[in-house]
Amino acid sequence: MAYPFPAIDPARTTARLSAFLSEIIEAEPVDQFFEEYPTIGAFMKVKKTSDAGQWMWPVRTAGSDTIKRSGEYDPIIFRGQNNAYTVVENPKLYDGSISFSILEMAEVAKSETRAYDRVQAERTSVEGSTLKLLNEELYASSQVSGAIQSLAVGVDSAGSMHNLNASTVSVWASQERAHSALFAADGFKRMLQLYDDLKNTAKSVPTHIFTTPIIRRAYQMYCDGDIRYADTSKLGRGADEVMFMKVPIIADNDCTSQAMFFLNMKGYVLRVLPEANWHWEPFKRLESQWVWGAPFVVGLNVVCTDRRGQGKITGISDTF
Repeated sequence: MAYPFPAIDPARTTARLSAFLSEIIEAEPVDQFFEEYPTIGAFMKVKKTSDAGQWMWPVRTAGSDTIKRSGEYDPIIFRGQNNAYTVVENPKLYDGSISFSILEMAEVAKSETRAYDRVQAERTSVEGSTLKLLNEELYASSQVSGAIQSLAVGVDSAGSMHNLNASTVSVWASQERAHSALFAADGFKRMLQLYDDLKNTAKSVPTHIFTTPIIRRAYQMYCDGDIRYADTSKLGRGADEVMFMKVPIIADNDCTSQAMFFLNMKGYVLRVLPEANWHWEPFKRLESQWVWGAPFVVGLNVVCTDRRGQGKITGISDTF
């Protein structure tokens, strides 16, 4: 015989408290807010720590003008050279915090009454929010004051990246191809052209290709027509990974519309201050408040030492 149970009261106002009839089935809050942030994620995998509050590196912008055809007794030219520039960049600081009032601390003080680790959950939220902001700023259409260097601005055949401008130093410019059509209309040809531009002109090959989900789908549809079935008893399409010239093509929701970025991360690195490398201070009570908290700080920037070795295609107008 079945014995009916009275309805559980979610407000916990009756004698039959829902807490006594509930089971916590997830140890942490199930994330319904954050997305994948693949571009900053790729930079994080190859990040380097760098000391000091300013980073500098020389770039060669011209060859020697002393080289000439010579006769047997011709004089040799000795002349001072000015064929390099110094590029400068600074780390950018991002901070945040977690905090709990005395009432919240009382609520979570005893482990048997705690639904989940609030401190760990709030830390995860702060760090996830930081990744979200950094990924968005990588694709900012104009350089945001105080933000990390936008690759959408920097990977370009014109304008500035860091403190150097292509109008001043013409070789400080990325490779760029304009498409202005659907991907099916020679989009693959444009990718081949840009790859050759990078390899032949800049002595560089991409390690990562970032684009929008729409363009990645268009590329996958283009390649999908060449599929062959090894097992004729099971038909299926699609691939676990989409690649071009053995380079992964990665879709990012924040990526600039109608663009593909060919990045060589050997010359494009996320640098982090060791003293502010996703650093949390100890959790403690704050002065003059009955509040417990912990501050968070990270100091970092994306640094491109080889702007010429980066490339992009613009104007790929697929919309499906």
